[in-house]
Amino acid sequence: MLWPVVKALLGHYRRHPLQILLVWLGLTLGVSLLVGVTAINHHAQQAYASGERLFANPVPYRIRPKHAETKIPQAFIFNCAVMASSNAFHLIFKK
Repeated sequence: MLWPVVKALLGHYRRHPLQILLVWLGLTLGVSLLVGVTAINHHAQQAYASGERLFANPVPYRIRPKHAETKIPQAFIFNCAVMASSNAFHLIFKK
């Protein structure tokens, strides 16, 4: 039952050899497109998960006193803010 189908296909491709090349090219391009889309989807899922973890805790670094009853001096916080802004200024406007 299968042999007449194979015989007909071989006869067709013997008369039209360019079509078998085009079928092979189409299959190759289809598989490469599938692999590329799968890789992009995997990367997008990882990036989305990473962003979700980042925004789940928007302030990962905090300045806290060692003991709950003590307070952080206001001058220390001000100096940290000034140092951070000056470092950011130098990074943005490199001279």
